[in-house]
Amino acid sequence: MMIPRCGVSDHGLVMTVDYGDQKKPNDYAFFPGEPKWNKNNLQYKFGPKSRPPAGLEEPTIKAAVNKAFQSWKNVTEFTFDYVANTTAPADLKITFYSRRHGDGTPFEGAKGPTAHAFRPRIGELHYNADYKWSDDPSPKDMDLESIAVHEIGIHYGFFTATMRQRSCTLT
Repeated sequence: MMIPRCGVSDHGLVMTVDYGDQKKPNDYAFFPGEPKWNKNNLQYKFGPKSRPPAGLEEPTIKAAVNKAFQSWKNVTEFTFDYVANTTAPADLKITFYSRRHGDGTPFEGAKGPTAHAFRPRIGELHYNADYKWSDDPSPKDMDLESIAVHEIGIHYGFFTATMRQRSCTLT
């Protein structure tokens, strides 16, 4: 995956922390205003208007996303519950969209970001439906699980230049 995978820019987000005589880069930065979750158990669902690409089966999508949530559960204090009812409330709604989809951040077809997520409490993770997605990707496919791991991290409220390396090795 040699293309930009995320719609949230990393540019200029690595913060510096003052440790007395030394200044070191922080491992992460919060969104401006530092929005955070006020609970540790989060619920997620797949949106009712989601339009996955042809040939991508719902069980495949769910299994890959469940693995991504498990990766975060293993290294954080958060737990996650899947909500099967697409009209019930949930903290995070996962959908596949193409081009303009009403959030002010349209996808550019299969040449721009592969997905984007929004800060905590907004509760949206959007996959770009114009890419070819897989749970066992070839070099030309997008990996459902690794992209979900990265985007869920953004949904937690942190994002950085170093997150790319971390989210690739989180599992």
